[in-house]
Amino acid sequence: MSHDPIYDTISLSELFAVASEAALRAKEILSEAYFHIVKFEIKSNAHDYVTEYDKWIEKEIIQTIRKEFPDHSILGEETGYNQLGSNFTWIVDPIDGTWNFVRKIPSFCTSIGLSYKDQLILGIVIDPMAGELYVGKKGKGATLNSFPIHTSPVENLESAGISLRSGLMLTHNLTGEAGVIRHTGATALDLCYVAKGALEAFIEHDVLPWDFAAGALIVQEAGGIVTNWQQKDLLPTQKESIVASNPKLYHTILNKL
Repeated sequence: MSHDPIYDTISLSELFAVASEAALRAKEILSEAYFHIVKFEIKSNAHDYVTEYDKWIEKEIIQTIRKEFPDHSILGEETGYNQLGSNFTWIVDPIDGTWNFVRKIPSFCTSIGLSYKDQLILGIVIDPMAGELYVGKKGKGATLNSFPIHTSPVENLESAGISLRSGLMLTHNLTGEAGVIRHTGATALDLCYVAKGALEAFIEHDVLPWDFAAGALIVQEAGGIVTNWQQKDLLPTQKESIVASNPKLYHTILNKL
């Protein structure tokens, strides 16, 4: 039997069970809501939407966590950072890709990460429209619908698919060198695509913690490398500029930043 890590008397399996329950509840809500007209408000800019479903799903996730772990800290996109002095911090994005969700583009997800003493130990990203559940467990690997996933073996930029947001595409050195440039509009999904080898790398400036926490761990557990642009480990509750890549292209990409 494989070892089940224990964190402050709580097993990783117990933590995963709660995260999984919350993610499946989010999928249930989003799968139904997608087929309805969704009202939205604009937050920080014209492309930054928030809907009643963002707020509802985050509330549901927090309630699920609080039911089992009332003393854990939670950082949510919509509700902010509720710091309780715990070694555990849950990092929640109820809908990553809200703009896509509102516009009926089926590229959005729910992302739930968990850090212990500032180290990511669990990540779940669920894509409700594709029926895909990505999981990363510290030291246990990464899976897609329970099957192991790994980053790709591609080692040449001209053959690589890279996620790069449009603002960076205009000036970035990689734009003319990579084989394909893509960005779905959902950061957590793009990170998962790196994890399963559908893309070779993800590059982004000033990524918010709820967008990257779960996906970053999933990439790492799939054999990839994830750091900030200064090659430092990510701080899971801070905004970061990120490069996530398969191991063979990581240094090549860093040299282009």
